[in-house]
This record gives sequence, C-alpha cells and structure tokens, in this order.
Amino acid sequence: MRRLEEELDAAQRLGYAVVAEEYEEGLNSIAAPIRDYAGMPSAALSVSGPVYRFSEERMRDVVSDVIAAAAEISERMGYREEFMPGA
Repeated sequence: MRRLEEELDAAQRLGYAVVAEEYEEGLNSIAAPIRDYAGMPSAALSVSGPVYRFSEERMRDVVSDVIAAAAEISERMGYREEFMPGA
C-alpha cells in the first residue's frame, strides 16, 4: 500500500504518471489528468505504445505534449486554474 501512495503522490506532484511495462510486458504508457470545471480529476488522457517504439526516452520526449493536451481538454471542459483556491 505504501508504494501505491508514493506513486500517487509522485503523479500528483509531477502532473502525470508513467507505466513502464508494469501493467503488461512490452507496453509503456503516460497519462495526465483531465479536470472538470471544479478542478477535480474526472478522466485521463493516456498515450501508450510498444516498448520498441515507445521507449522511456521517447516517453520523456512526449510527456510535455501529453500534459498540454490534457490541460487543453480540461480548459474546454471549463477548468480554469487561475480561479482555483490556492492557485
């Protein structure tokens, strides 16, 4: 349970999560939260691929694009970070 909590804390801090062959051998994935108008995560945008095409190096190259795309979807759903308490 402790490891899960650490992973969730890291994902929240970084704004994305990475899975490198943890769920399925040969598959890597990046996910970023999509937030609703109230700022609550309501979905996620995920990009996955086989390790021979979507290596850890390639994941580092696209992580900012995944985060940006999830942020754009969030904004289209009404989320505005500047209006969030504590932002």
